[in-house]
Amino acid sequence: MKQLFFLNILFLVSCSDSANKMKFPIERINEHIVFNSYKNKSYYSVNIGDTINIYYTTNSCCKYCQPNTKKLQHLEYFESKIVIPSKKDCEGCNYTSALMFVAKSVGVDTIKDVIISPFSNCNDTLKELKKYIVRIK
Repeated sequence: MKQLFFLNILFLVSCSDSANKMKFPIERINEHIVFNSYKNKSYYSVNIGDTINIYYTTNSCCKYCQPNTKKLQHLEYFESKIVIPSKKDCEGCNYTSALMFVAKSVGVDTIKDVIISPFSNCNDTLKELKKYIVRIK
């Protein structure tokens, strides 16, 4: 029982450390790469047919939660891709992914997301949810 408690604490600390490292822009000086474009905005204004990328950074300690994807009325999720891979042969290292949405109709949708521990439930009532408002014209 003590070992399970210790593992839960370890996962939570790892995830919170991962969340703290998700501040943008991401700089990887030793690799001479600076990624300034992988930053989410709180508000998007797009036209029908435009795509929106929502970025998140995590590692194997945590899971990505986007509880309202199926409730979106004017946006459609169509693909996910890794835009900054983890270091080669590094298990547990951070990577950054982009979730891609296409604007299908005129209106307003709100994309919600958060990084959570693997033992947490992904739902629409989490206090830590970030919100990205998308207006489609």
